[in-house]
Amino acid sequence: MQFQPFYRIVKEIRPIFTLNDLKVIFSSEPISPRQLNRWQESGYILKLKNGVYLLEDYKSSVHPFLVANLLYQPSYVSLESALYEYGFIPDVTQTITSISPKKTWVADVLNSRFDYKKIKKDCFIGYGARKYLNYDVLMAEPEKAIADFFYLNKSRLKNDGQIDELRFDYYNLKQKIDKEKLCHYSALFNSKLLNDLIRKLIAKF
Repeated sequence: MQFQPFYRIVKEIRPIFTLNDLKVIFSSEPISPRQLNRWQESGYILKLKNGVYLLEDYKSSVHPFLVANLLYQPSYVSLESALYEYGFIPDVTQTITSISPKKTWVADVLNSRFDYKKIKKDCFIGYGARKYLNYDVLMAEPEKAIADFFYLNKSRLKNDGQIDELRFDYYNLKQKIDKEKLCHYSALFNSKLLNDLIRKLIAKF
């Protein structure tokens, strides 16, 4: 296959793609790794990691959350990235933070850092698809983003003052957070310290 027909098809589906995606999209005319290497050498596509590629034209416009989802699978955007996206914390983070049941991993790709934190498989729930630039991105529900964040930071959050230092928007939390759901997600981690921290947070809104 020539690159232009490939380009026209792929850009309409998703500009960042995996080898498995190509097997489905081009099942009747498979794209060989050698062909991908030639397109990479010609500057048509970028290899982000083994098995994950991006159309060169989209390197400055592809949403980093979409990159985060496909760079390390399974994963969903959570922690500071999701908390900022929901308007719960005021400061945007330069690192895109995600959760995965696989081992902790960090990657520097497209001038951004992607940080993946491991949680146990039983807690790998509470996420869904959100639209970004017409593409579905997996992100934690608001309550799960909070539970994930407090679980992974519970050792440094020991009192109300340290919680306040996070500068949560309590009014926004009151409008968007289902307190029962937050407690449910917190309970999944089976941590008394986490449950205590979540109760302290809930008391603030």
